[in-house]
Amino acid sequence: LDEYAFDPDNPPVEKPCAFYFFHGPSAQGFHVRYRETARGGVRLVPTRTQEQFEVESNRLFDEAAGLALSQQFKNKDIPEGGAKAVVLLGPEANPNLAWKSMVDSLLDVMMTGEDGLTLPGVVDYLGREEIVYLGPDERITPEHIEWAVARAAERGYKRPNTLMSSKPETGINHKVYGVTSLGVIVFAEEALRAVGIDPRVDPFTVKLTGGPAGDVAGNAVKLLFRDYGENARVVAMSDGHGAAYDPDGLDRQELLRLIRADNSIDGFNPDLLTGEGAFVASAAEPDGAKLRNTLHNTARADLFIPAGGRPDTINAKNWEQYLLPNGAPSAPLIVEGANLFLSAEARDRLQEAGVVIVPGPSANKTGVICSSYEILAGLVLDNEEFLAVKDEYVAQVLAILKDKAAREAKRIMREYRAHAGRKTVADISRELSLEINAFSDRLYAMLRRDAPDFRNDEHLPAILAGRCPAVLVEGFFDRLLDQAPANYLYAAAAADTASKIVYAEGPDWPARVSTLRDLRDVVAAYLRQEGKIAELSAALADSRIENKDEITRIINNAGVKLLADEELGLL
Repeated sequence: LDEYAFDPDNPPVEKPCAFYFFHGPSAQGFHVRYRETARGGVRLVPTRTQEQFEVESNRLFDEAAGLALSQQFKNKDIPEGGAKAVVLLGPEANPNLAWKSMVDSLLDVMMTGEDGLTLPGVVDYLGREEIVYLGPDERITPEHIEWAVARAAERGYKRPNTLMSSKPETGINHKVYGVTSLGVIVFAEEALRAVGIDPRVDPFTVKLTGGPAGDVAGNAVKLLFRDYGENARVVAMSDGHGAAYDPDGLDRQELLRLIRADNSIDGFNPDLLTGEGAFVASAAEPDGAKLRNTLHNTARADLFIPAGGRPDTINAKNWEQYLLPNGAPSAPLIVEGANLFLSAEARDRLQEAGVVIVPGPSANKTGVICSSYEILAGLVLDNEEFLAVKDEYVAQVLAILKDKAAREAKRIMREYRAHAGRKTVADISRELSLEINAFSDRLYAMLRRDAPDFRNDEHLPAILAGRCPAVLVEGFFDRLLDQAPANYLYAAAAADTASKIVYAEGPDWPARVSTLRDLRDVVAAYLRQEGKIAELSAALADSRIENKDEITRIINNAGVKLLADEELGLL
């Protein structure tokens, strides 16, 4: 395992920090993480035959590592690095037993050395606390989540409420609040504008995978209808049970009915179809599975949102099926609501064919950011305290999610227009993620090395307060500084600062100036000048100067970088 040796002060780009292997009754799995403190979902993957189980076993680590790496790029805004667990179930496996076995095994190796809780025969070679946060993914139920938290508490885990996110009562349920879809639709709006469609003015068509009962797909449809009204027409939708297609647009009220009832798309009332060639198909009927499996390729639309489906559904062998007979794409814009729906090669080929693709690490990142804020609450509040402020806390988190998605979406599309097609959106997304993660890693290493006093540092209290929901700052900020692990606070300050600077100035400026000046000086100068620009903007807002809105726009877009360069002696 020497090739996986990990230096936290000099983390590599694409090398895992650590991984666990699980082997239980008729099941096995991997948990892979890319930083010491990491978070990511757990998915249970069933198989129908022993042969399928053996074939899937051969690619199990690659799937977990690929999903975790995607998560690492996605987690650029938060303190936790990327992680993912995939548990493969044999045809006779009990999913509940597999889940409980995995959680117990994880606790076995994470709790070593803690007040005599180490199991007999388990040796702690690491010698320091491991902090891993889990989240729900495919086939993880609310009952699974509640059991994991209760089990962690029963076994004496130090922070049981942080082990699992999306808790039904004392968490922020992703499906209930539509947190992932919120970011997907923010990116979809910016991407539509980039290809000449203003969704708040112009009509546009959408096709989705995932189905009305799906978290991302169902909530995306609700947001499309809420935010864009009659302009948004959903022409095709498919899920594991079937598919529905109508070029005139699937009936809005019928889709919303299916979403409210948590029903599959094959329950769509065919009497409400109006367009030529419209259909509703069940995967259980003859040719129904084929219609379902091909609809995302054949239906024409302005926008495709893959919001459910297995990794590599569109791959190197079948990507051409997404093209029309004339070679044009069936939808010229893809905003990935599902992780790894397109393989890397398929994405490359489709981009060469003219498709604009917003990849998952950007488009659906708000789900993981929300989970991080649930972890933040779990570090500070007990269950009763959280429930007392939950409505206010969730509302503030939703506003934060929308802001973080909009910052990245606007930066990506700004870079895309600036490069005039010489760089793809997916390339720009990856560059931003790499630069933010590298910048954040350097800041984290600096903070951990210098061990600053959080309360008396010139910038750290404001950085941490600025990233927290206001209700947490107003009532519990001192407790956060006292109770949260120092490495978590360092990582939070580093990630927030790095993402803010890169989204505001692009990837080139921080990469350039941090090679010319000391990193601490660069960050301090930027934060000081950011404060000065905020004061100037406030003064302009209160003034009667002519063209003050235009002046404010200019200084907000360019002023901080200009003043920081001057302070650093680079002008």
